Amino acid sequence: MKYTEQGFTLLEVLIAAIVLTTSLLGLVVLQGVSKYSSYEARQRTVAMYIATDLQDRLRINKRAWMAQHLNTADATYSVSAGTGMTTISRPSCAQSNGLMSGCSQNDIVNLDLYALQEQLLGSAVSGSGNVMQSPVGCITLNRIDSRNGANATITISWQDREDLNGAFQDDGNTTCGTGGSTHRQYQVRTVL
Repeated sequence: MKYTEQGFTLLEVLIAAIVLTTSLLGLVVLQGVSKYSSYEARQRTVAMYIATDLQDRLRINKRAWMAQHLNTADATYSVSAGTGMTTISRPSCAQSNGLMSGCSQNDIVNLDLYALQEQLLGSAVSGSGNVMQSPVGCITLNRIDSRNGANATITISWQDREDLNGAFQDDGNTTCGTGGSTHRQYQVRTVL
């Protein structure tokens, strides 16, 4: 009677275990990278939302902004709001539910700045509490000659948890927020 051996040798089992362990460790690392990428994408999405909302506010309330801060040819106006900035209070003509009545042009501009501040600090963006670290929003308006228009630059800046490396790192070009290797920003330029 001839016996044939069936099954696996110990060496085959060890090789299979090493291959399986290496694969599982790769999945664990991939999970960490995926989680961080998701966090960074959320930050950029919130920054884009805030910048777009402010852009819409500038367009809707263009007359108030032009009258208050760009009332001469070639006038320029810059303002910042957010972490470490002077707190902007809600104008008395505006209600907490977003309705307003009897607001002056100055109140309308201040309400737009108040909304920017609240969004940056996370209290107005649904589900975004403390998404961005040290957020700052900057607005620069430049009147276009004597026409009733202006170039607007909106910058949303924040600090990330990890450093930028290599070509993406630029510490010297920070006009909004705090510079450094963790500095991130989203910028929108438009014409009003």
